[in-house]
Amino acid sequence: MRHTDGPVRHAPRLSVHEGSAHYDHPMHGELKDYRQPMVTSMGILLGFLLNFLAGWGIRTGQAVEDFADGLILGTVVLAVAGMLVTLLRILRADLGSRDPALYYRDTLRLYVASVGFAFAGLVVGILL
Repeated sequence: MRHTDGPVRHAPRLSVHEGSAHYDHPMHGELKDYRQPMVTSMGILLGFLLNFLAGWGIRTGQAVEDFADGLILGTVVLAVAGMLVTLLRILRADLGSRDPALYYRDTLRLYVASVGFAFAGLVVGILL
């Protein structure tokens, strides 16, 4: 018998009850319960990033003057694009037969990656 340190995790199982698909997974509630906090935080971060980009472009008159500026602009634009895709995913009403827990997990990973790119670009902007 094999000893494990933590709980054993199994892949979600699809079961069909009276014509509707149901996934056995650890997600509590529905996807709509997770939307509001993510949309609110995403709106705040997008507003901050767009304000940063606008102020940065106005300050110098030219957005990209050297490699560091290009790196900053690239990471921030990538972060904004990732955040917009995250908003599209979290606001999508119809998931079809997709597992909401897996869909939300992938959306959350995209959200965290976008925020990471945003802060990496801002840190590079401060240090350079």
